[in-house]
Amino acid sequence: MTVVAPPGPMRVTRKTSTILGLLFLAVMVSWTLGFALTGKALHAPDYLGHLPANRNLIFFGALFELIDIAAITGIMAIMVPLIRRFREWMAVWYLCFRAFEIVLLLAGILCSFALLTAGKEMAVAPEDSLASLELTGDLLLALRERWVHLILPFFYGLAALAFYYFFLQTRLAPRFVSIIGIVAAVLVLIGIPLDFLEYRAGGYVGILGGLNELFLAGWLIVKGFDPAALTRFLGAQDPA
Repeated sequence: MTVVAPPGPMRVTRKTSTILGLLFLAVMVSWTLGFALTGKALHAPDYLGHLPANRNLIFFGALFELIDIAAITGIMAIMVPLIRRFREWMAVWYLCFRAFEIVLLLAGILCSFALLTAGKEMAVAPEDSLASLELTGDLLLALRERWVHLILPFFYGLAALAFYYFFLQTRLAPRFVSIIGIVAAVLVLIGIPLDFLEYRAGGYVGILGGLNELFLAGWLIVKGFDPAALTRFLGAQDPA
């Protein structure tokens, strides 16, 4: 697979779409497993005191989140040159918001290990230090759960708008996938303030986007980019 940014020729093979589909599957699987494992450790009763015993959940949760980051990076490596050929400003938009998403994922991993450290200190700390450690743990948990996992969808939604608009205009994938993706991205952006108000709308919206992304991944693996649309796209003049 070779993807070369304009100006100049760009080569996109059948392997390109297959790898892209597999990367999307990797993102979905790794994010789900990482979220589930870390959540099991952090949402348990008296979670801070039990974190040393649940350290494997934190380690493997962080590992899957790192796989998620690697897969997102791979998607960016394929998509940015493609989107840049369509609209350069849109490629910058997509790159920036996906990069912000990666930064927040890394922040979440750091919070998890900071909580694990606080849990270990709590096991040997004197009685008068427990309250401060519990407060530190609550602050770190709030940072991870409320800020990292509520603001992260904001950056994902903004990147998804560029991603699906690109597919809508180039028709490299079925139009209904692009339309559903744009609608889901808008709903994610609308749902974020509702989540801050404890209405928990984001989870339901995420199901729509996740199923659509799952279908797109399968389509890219089985069918690939539409050949006629790909020929038109690669043969088109770069926009001024």
